[in-house]
Formats: sequence, structure tokens, C-alpha cells
Amino acid sequence: MKDVSQYLTPAYFTALSSVGLPIYDGMAPDTEKGSYVLIGEIQSSQQMDKAGYMFTVNVLLDICIKNGNFGFYDADNYANIICGLINSDNQPSTSGNFQVVRTSLLSSNRLTGLNQTEPTFRRLLRFEHSIVQI
Repeated sequence: MKDVSQYLTPAYFTALSSVGLPIYDGMAPDTEKGSYVLIGEIQSSQQMDKAGYMFTVNVLLDICIKNGNFGFYDADNYANIICGLINSDNQPSTSGNFQVVRTSLLSSNRLTGLNQTEPTFRRLLRFEHSIVQI
């Protein structure tokens, strides 16, 4: 058995490379002043049967839009782009003998972090994957 998140995180970087925003794993650097996508927490559970290991993995993406505009327009647009890149028709392509066999969007939430100096609009997308180790 292997840790599936080690192989899923690079697959997300590859899948999200065309989004047009910087992609970070875990947290953005202090020097990042613009908008970005954060690959947040990854939760996984593992089951085993006669055919091998099956994993259920949840991945949280945080789309953080910093701009002078007020409203979720840009955050919603990036969420739509990401949902077009990661879905049941476009499974993330993993390595290490793992294969994503099902993808679904579990939740999509809007968050605001308004302050006087920097309006920030965030969308949280939580994807669930069924992954087999082959």
C-alpha cells in the first residue's frame, strides 16, 4: 500500500496548469500579492478487497481572488474553469500505479475576506475521487 496523496497532488498541478493562476500546495508564500489557487487539505480512506486497494480521497481547492472589484465574478469564472478541468470526464492522471475511476464535486462554497486594504473573494471546491491501486 502507498500514500495516494503523494501521487494525486502532482496530478492536480498538471490538471490545473492551464487555469492561468499560480498553484500552491498547502499555503501560498508571503510574497504572493495576487490571486492564486491553493491545493488544501487532502483526506483519504483506504479499503482492501480481493482485487486490491481502493481509496476514497477528498481534495479541497481554495480559489483566492484578490482585486479591487467587489463581487464573486472572477472567483466564479475560475471555479467554472477548474470544474471543466477536473470532473468525471477529465479524471486527474496519477502515477505510481494509481488510477482515478470516479470524480465528483462534493461542495462549492463562497467565502469573503473583506478588509479595508485588500478585498478577497474565495471559492472552495471539494472534489471526491475513487482511486484504485493497480
